[in-house]
Amino acid sequence: MISETVNQLIERKSLIMRDYTIIIDGNETVTYGDLYLMIKKLSNALLNTNIQEGNRVLLIGYNSVRWLYVFFAVMNINAIPIPVNAEIGTEELTNIIMDTHPRAIFFNSRYKNNDLLSVVTVSIMNFSYMDIYCVLLEDLEENNNFMNWSQYLESMVVENINNQNKSKNGLYCIQYTSGSTGLPKGVMLSQYAVLNNGFHTGEALHLEKFDRLCLAVPLFHCFGNVSALLSCLTHDTQIILVDYFSPKKTYTTIVDKKCTVFFGVPTMYILMMGIQEFDKKKITCLIKGIVAGATVPEQLMKKIATSFAIPYLISGYGMTETSPGCTISDIYLPEAVRFNSVGTVFPGVNIKIVDLHNGIQLNNNEIGEIIVKGYNLMEGYYNSSETIIDSNGWLHTGDLAIASDGYYRIVGRKKDIIIKGGENIAPLEIENILCMHELIRDVVVVGIEDDIYGEELVAAIIVEEEISVEEIIAFLKGKIAKFKIPKYYVHFKEFPCSGPGKILRNKVKELCKQFL
Repeated sequence: MISETVNQLIERKSLIMRDYTIIIDGNETVTYGDLYLMIKKLSNALLNTNIQEGNRVLLIGYNSVRWLYVFFAVMNINAIPIPVNAEIGTEELTNIIMDTHPRAIFFNSRYKNNDLLSVVTVSIMNFSYMDIYCVLLEDLEENNNFMNWSQYLESMVVENINNQNKSKNGLYCIQYTSGSTGLPKGVMLSQYAVLNNGFHTGEALHLEKFDRLCLAVPLFHCFGNVSALLSCLTHDTQIILVDYFSPKKTYTTIVDKKCTVFFGVPTMYILMMGIQEFDKKKITCLIKGIVAGATVPEQLMKKIATSFAIPYLISGYGMTETSPGCTISDIYLPEAVRFNSVGTVFPGVNIKIVDLHNGIQLNNNEIGEIIVKGYNLMEGYYNSSETIIDSNGWLHTGDLAIASDGYYRIVGRKKDIIIKGGENIAPLEIENILCMHELIRDVVVVGIEDDIYGEELVAAIIVEEEISVEEIIAFLKGKIAKFKIPKYYVHFKEFPCSGPGKILRNKVKELCKQFL
């Protein structure tokens, strides 16, 4: 296990691999030496603007080397970086400001179609008493309210930082959850937890110096700033930054930059497969990939591996509160294992599958809730007494799984279980079968209220070409129990997703109701 901090790792690498290019951001190349020097400079600038140990600093923007400079520099002076979803609105940002009382906000003026300049301006209007220091991560003309990046650089000097973060138990960041259930909560993650989680992710992928990771998942989520970023830093794997995911841009980056590794949620792969420019023959570089962030049916794993010609495709399981990884497959496991499970437990992590009602540990091949214990658990929720960790130190995930000979298969979430006529139905089981149909690209199964059965099944589908309900039902017959065959079918062009690309099942459910 690694006992140093992220900044200590970067400093060490800068001494032994000073000229090694670790990050490429557009036309900008960054060596370990460049990265360490900018962290030192920015650390001084932060101190010069009275940002001190323990202060919270919000980071709101797209993937960029400037985002990373600030992120690492804030940690370097023992302040606490808070990555914020850049699709945020004024009400959400206001809540985070009220919760964290930040000393500074570094942000981009825009993210996709989100006018962040307006969002930040409106959100801080009621917090003038906090004296929040705001800096744009770019140079913007006609900007009279905030300091531009170039102006901020002018305040930087190179000095020795005496209070460099040297505590492995110190905070890496406060990571706000997506808030799919209730208000977002600030998850406190330690240096030790994230660095070792990133390292073991890289070990499962067998990352090497010759590898190049296309990093298109957002840095404001754990999948980006831990699983992707730290697996590369611990293994000296070159990072090719994509500012934000768009199917054409990301596909082009993979091809043009000859990336050998890609991390993505299922939606990313599916959307890239759907663009006009997609040509399997052009993707000759990808060797390794992770599909995570959502449950992945076996047939979809096979479709992705075939379409992108990835010989070593794996999936894993985790959540923000577990820093984030709990299980992962090794790329050299047989395909049948890699496509049918989320792998084995991370070193240093323990998992149990327990009964939903009495909490008793279950045997192999029995469905229950995943509970987790180990180095990877969060330090808690910031500014909150709420917890999902019990008195014995086990974190209750709310996810359902089956264990078999040390390998785990996710079957859904407790809250997603559909109860039809007294029968408990896991949507993922039906989704796995429907994904086997060659004309169905993606599917989400939800339950809607029904006077007779309590709930009735609806399949929301995205298809390659037109297909009738009768054909779908005929395809399902004999493959699953009759009561599990959806009664209703609603066609979508795309599913509503959160910032990191997770399908929002509740929104899918509401949209289905409108069509029925």
